[in-house]
Amino acid sequence: MFHIWSQIDDVLKFNTTPLDLALQLHPYTLRYALVYPCIFLENVFGLHHDVFYSVFVVSCWAGTVYLSFSMLRRREVSNVFYLLITTGYLLLLMLANGRGILALFGVMLFFFIQWRETEFPLWQKFLGLSFAFLLCSVSTGIFFCFSISLLLILMLSMNFKIEKLVGFGVLVFPILFCCSYVSFEKNIAYYGSITSMLDHGLPGMVPDPVFKWGMVGVILSFSYFIYYTLYKEFGKNVIILTIYVLGGLFGTLTFVVVIPLLLITFLFHYAKPGHKVKAWIS
Repeated sequence: MFHIWSQIDDVLKFNTTPLDLALQLHPYTLRYALVYPCIFLENVFGLHHDVFYSVFVVSCWAGTVYLSFSMLRRREVSNVFYLLITTGYLLLLMLANGRGILALFGVMLFFFIQWRETEFPLWQKFLGLSFAFLLCSVSTGIFFCFSISLLLILMLSMNFKIEKLVGFGVLVFPILFCCSYVSFEKNIAYYGSITSMLDHGLPGMVPDPVFKWGMVGVILSFSYFIYYTLYKEFGKNVIILTIYVLGGLFGTLTFVVVIPLLLITFLFHYAKPGHKVKAWIS
């Protein structure tokens, strides 16, 4: 069984609601709102909220598998890759008490909706992005990357038309900017500086200072390779992938979460119709 993380347990002691937390500008408002239905169902049915949280986590795992397979259904991919993807998601299910799979589902949903935006009515797209917004809030780094990615994509989608930019500036920009700023400021306050934040990401796994900055260069180069390689298939939505890879500089979980999506997008890119991508062990 999965357990709601300790930050939420601390908030539960006050017997409050997400609206009350929002009015207090509490930093865990979105995380609490995400799991609040589990608290509500506990009060209705008498079962512990961890039971409903576990069902929610497994449901998100199933949704992640569904989205992944949906992206590859028109591509010829070896069944070994489907097995690897499913196994990887099972491992992520165990990461951070289920938060790894919640974050991955949020990133997958965000990418899928943006990529297939013409297939969804506006209200469905809004609801999907709002749910992804809540899912990504389980991690400060992942949430920051979500806000920045959506901000950039929306601005590019408006083609710099004055009337759209004004509407965007009044309605959407303040929300995304505040969320991005709060996430960034929170990490700066905790770590002290941007360079210190690198110790929390992939460069922090390298003890030698020289190799640490070498890791920074590798990640920057990899981000450019992703953008250059996948732009033709995914357009401006490649921003999502590159931002999350760059987020790996400051958060290991941020990079881990985007790895499955990178695998799927590269499979989509190379597994053209009539050209089946096989695994070495198949």
